[in-house]
Amino acid sequence: MAERFKFTKSRVAGIAQPLSGRLSYYDEIVPKLALRVTAAGSRSFYVIKRVGGEMVWLKIGTFPDMTVERAREDAEKALGEFASDSNPASIRRSRRKELTVAEFFDDEFNPRHLAKLRSGAKRKRAFDTHARSAIGKKKLSEVDRQTISRVLSDMDAGSDAGGTVGQIRNIVSGMFSKVIGGATALKSGYWN
Repeated sequence: MAERFKFTKSRVAGIAQPLSGRLSYYDEIVPKLALRVTAAGSRSFYVIKRVGGEMVWLKIGTFPDMTVERAREDAEKALGEFASDSNPASIRRSRRKELTVAEFFDDEFNPRHLAKLRSGAKRKRAFDTHARSAIGKKKLSEVDRQTISRVLSDMDAGSDAGGTVGQIRNIVSGMFSKVIGGATALKSGYWN
């Protein structure tokens, strides 16, 4: 059985790393909060919860970047999500599978929509030049109206012509209307 004690900064920092593999320790304050210490010296906080027949280890942070107090707060929040029949671990897994803006543009939007246009190559260059670096690495669900507005205002404040700004606005608007569906995009506040 793994050791159970009250996590404190000094006790967590003082745990000797195992010679091989990993060891798990449990907090006395938040019983489902665990600390895993590896042979490499890593100390990671996890919430452990049984969901159906599966034991879920949800990583919430690494010590010392995450304090013990913050780990407890995040563990309580995650346990609340579990209690409301939401599995934060499966949400994270599906989020990792979600496309980034650049992946969606390259794999879906450009081949299906822009490549068919006479100006498609020009629009692709505009996206690559102005939008890819600003929002390309973001997951589709991370991009909202404010993010796009910030990108466009940065372009407007820079040396970019109004036509280029309009072109980027049209490309991104078209992309998200395809992702979400025209009516849903307007209801969600993306482009209204």
